[in-house]
Amino acid sequence: MAALRRHNKLEEICRGGFHSASSFLSSISTSFAHVPTDGANVAVGKICRLLDLTKLSLMVRKEEKTEANKPALTPEEVKMKAQELRINLWPKYISSARKLQFISSVLQGVECFWLAALSLPFAVIDRIYAVCHNFMWTSKHPPIYWAKICKPKEEGGCGLRDFKGWNKALLSKERIRIGKELLEAKRIEEENERKRFIYLSWFSSLSVMEALEMSVCPALPAGMDFQMQAERRRKLGLPPENPETAKPSTAQVEDKKSSLPVKPATKAEYMRDCLRALKQHHKDEDARVKRSFQTLLAYVGNVAKNPDEEKFRKIRLNNPTFQDRVGSLHGGIDFLGLCGFEKLQDGEFLFLPRDKVDMAILNTAGSELNSAIANPFFGVL
Repeated sequence: MAALRRHNKLEEICRGGFHSASSFLSSISTSFAHVPTDGANVAVGKICRLLDLTKLSLMVRKEEKTEANKPALTPEEVKMKAQELRINLWPKYISSARKLQFISSVLQGVECFWLAALSLPFAVIDRIYAVCHNFMWTSKHPPIYWAKICKPKEEGGCGLRDFKGWNKALLSKERIRIGKELLEAKRIEEENERKRFIYLSWFSSLSVMEALEMSVCPALPAGMDFQMQAERRRKLGLPPENPETAKPSTAQVEDKKSSLPVKPATKAEYMRDCLRALKQHHKDEDARVKRSFQTLLAYVGNVAKNPDEEKFRKIRLNNPTFQDRVGSLHGGIDFLGLCGFEKLQDGEFLFLPRDKVDMAILNTAGSELNSAIANPFFGVL
């Protein structure tokens, strides 16, 4: 306020003829003309700053804008600016049809991933519209509203995509895909729960039956079962049965049992036990076990279909695929041994000689593998 009052007083003095009555000059620049300078306003500027003349508004020096006063650009901004300048030169040498093709295939194709993954703000989409619009129209062509360009060709547009609607469509497609995956996961979980419930129900029913047999139907005393059968025959009107002929003696039964030959375990039982051991040893890896069974079935099937082909009867042990699917699992190589495969002396191959190819054993192995793959409760008990 004090500076403003001094300024007003000075203007009143100047209007009242102060300069004409005194020997002072009205121009501050000429008032300091006797000050030695180098032809520039450096000395006058220093004097004005020392006297604080800028506050009186008598002389305000306008500082020129230089490159040093401008804010410095970051390397990313410089790169983006150069890219914009380079792109702005292209429309001068490209026809309108090529511009449309360039916009639809390049400028609109770059944002496809982000439009499908994120909901872009309208400000970003408007900025993309501006870049496409500036690339399409130059100063020689009148600009057209971009919404009209994005209309289909049947409606008078150029057939370009509308980013706002396209963004919503891609996000809706992504939501539908995620929904399908969630439904599939829920279906698999319900299927596993149903299988688990069936197994538990079956197991509990067996336990209940055993408990009922032990509690409700205790062991009958000797001769009681024969009396019950005789009473039943009498009620039905049948003639009584001679106990000596109806019931053989215990000694005869024991002699008959002892005379029966003991049936040795078959090859199928050994194969079934091997597959069951593999399943129980990797009980938490159902997908890996199933893939191992399928691989073993492929090996056996190839030998059964082409027994003369040596490439199907020879397996490299250090093959990464074989090790991942069969070799690294407990019992996988043992099952191939039951099918007739033998390790060579170098220990690098499993080989099935042509004279040892037994189609019956191969068919049995295929049957056991198919049963293990199809049965969801295989190896559980």
